Amino acid sequence: MSAALKIAFRNILRHKVKTLIIGVLIAIGITVLVVGNSLMDTASRGIERTYIESYTGHVVITGRHRGDLSLMGLEAAESLDVPVPVIPSFDEVFEHVTSQPYVKAVNPQATVTALIDIGESRFFTQAFGIDPAYYTRMFPDNIEILSGRMLAPGEEGILVGAEVASILERNGDVEVAPGDTLLLTAMSEHAGIKVREVPVVGIFRFKQSNPVLDYVSLIDITTARALAGMNLFSVAPAELTEAEAALLGEIDESALFGGALDDFFGGSFVEEVEAPGGALDEEALLAGLGPASPESGLLEDAFASDRSNAWHFLLVRLEDGVNPAFAIAQFQRFFDERGIDAMAQGWLTGAGSVALLATGTKTVFNVVVLVIAVVAVIIIMNTLVISVTERATEIGTMRALGAQKSFIRRMILWETVLTSGIFGLIGAVVGLIVLWILGATGIEAPNIFFEMLFGGKVLHPVPSPGAIAASLFIVIAIAVAASLYPLRIALKTPPVKAMQE
Repeated sequence: MSAALKIAFRNILRHKVKTLIIGVLIAIGITVLVVGNSLMDTASRGIERTYIESYTGHVVITGRHRGDLSLMGLEAAESLDVPVPVIPSFDEVFEHVTSQPYVKAVNPQATVTALIDIGESRFFTQAFGIDPAYYTRMFPDNIEILSGRMLAPGEEGILVGAEVASILERNGDVEVAPGDTLLLTAMSEHAGIKVREVPVVGIFRFKQSNPVLDYVSLIDITTARALAGMNLFSVAPAELTEAEAALLGEIDESALFGGALDDFFGGSFVEEVEAPGGALDEEALLAGLGPASPESGLLEDAFASDRSNAWHFLLVRLEDGVNPAFAIAQFQRFFDERGIDAMAQGWLTGAGSVALLATGTKTVFNVVVLVIAVVAVIIIMNTLVISVTERATEIGTMRALGAQKSFIRRMILWETVLTSGIFGLIGAVVGLIVLWILGATGIEAPNIFFEMLFGGKVLHPVPSPGAIAASLFIVIAIAVAASLYPLRIALKTPPVKAMQE
């Protein structure tokens, strides 16, 4: 052990009162930092985990837009009548995203705000238009069905949020149950008024919710497209088989519009043509038209171009350990290279104001901590100035006996580091005890603001190793910074003057 360290340790024991004053301040600071940062980290991790696993995935792909766009839609007040952008070239985007080895699951989704009417009761809901197969594969355990069942693939219907159902029942003295029919109305400047009747398939609630998500319902994508004013039909050139072309014969512009009236009425309407492959009977004609059932894929092909522009979001869940920033960069590079006007963003964008509130609150907390740190520096500095001034004779004698400035500097720095380190550990232990108690009992959110901040009704804080290490580092750095001024005073005092005083 060096002589400077030995003398520093002796001085700490010798000046117990001053050491205790500084130590208590440091311990309190460490306790506040450990508890506060752990609370903020727990809330942030909880919101991030909840949204990624239950609502947004790691990456949210949207059409290019301005302003803030979350799963609830455009959030700026001036954007209320602006349609949520669809993802262009959706089939190409979907194929590329799902082909990547680091993608675990995807969920295409749309969103629309609608009024619900049942009997004399009316309330609103934020409706997520989904494909049930993709949704349940992406989020297998995020909802609890209270009554009824989940939507079946291709089925039209609505899963009503439990809170929405409860409000409808209270407002109109009605009961919302599976099998009922609800009237959904959506109004916007770009789409006008859209009204749809849908059957109630079930009542559900999100297992991890907040006051915003309580008003969400799940509906089939066809109904969502209709309410949002998205195109449901598209026109594509018909591809005729050889038999169908033979039935129609040759048709040109002159044949339709260029002949005289007597030619139009004088000749026969249908010329005799020889069917390829022999005579065509009724069965051959029907075979030429192909199967007409929806299962055949005929309608699927007819509306393929519609589906490419009929989704607002493509939510992407990544494999464990994949950095979301890497995936976002890869997706965006693909969009830019192909000229696709789409954007890939992180989960925080899709989560919207609720998650931003938590991160913003953490920033505010850090600013408050910074202000407290400045005050702590001033207090510790003043205490050290008094301590160094009272020891001027001791320091002057040491310098007169040959102690170099570097030795005095190391001695005072050792005193500061030892004091802040010892009492910092004490403060960290106290903070861990407080967190253990709060984790066992839980902190119940007193209002909606804290429910959104906590990511639920009760927060069970967990100690954050990063917060503890950062807090110790910050406090030691503050103490060292506070010792620089009194150290300067001690070194500027001449040894002879110091001994005389």
